[in-house]
Amino acid sequence: MLQARHKFILVGPGRWGTRVPSLGIPVNWQQVAGAAVILETAAAGRRLDPSQGAHFFHNLAATGIGYFSIPATDSENFVNWSILEQQTPLFDDGQVRHVRLEQPLTIYMDALHQQGAIARQHHKNEAHA
Repeated sequence: MLQARHKFILVGPGRWGTRVPSLGIPVNWQQVAGAAVILETAAAGRRLDPSQGAHFFHNLAATGIGYFSIPATDSENFVNWSILEQQTPLFDDGQVRHVRLEQPLTIYMDALHQQGAIARQHHKNEAHA
């Protein structure tokens, strides 16, 4: 995706870029540098603190990559997993699942108020879900 210059959203449990696999996803900067947004979600059965590395956040800010952390799910903080699970994967090895949506997503971020959303675009004839 980097070579094709496709922006993407990374969603996964725990900390992205950790060196400790039990805390999240051990990737290096080159593997995530093309993302539009990185989203850290709750890890099943574990309460983990979100990423805190200064270099990590400096790299995100310097490259314009958005960052969301959803350490616990509630009515205002969640990932709609069913939309992602309904997609036919382009790749799925049991640990990494790559899907491509038919319509682009819109990313809203308000760092001042620490709020944001990633939303599907709706067509004029489509009912809002």
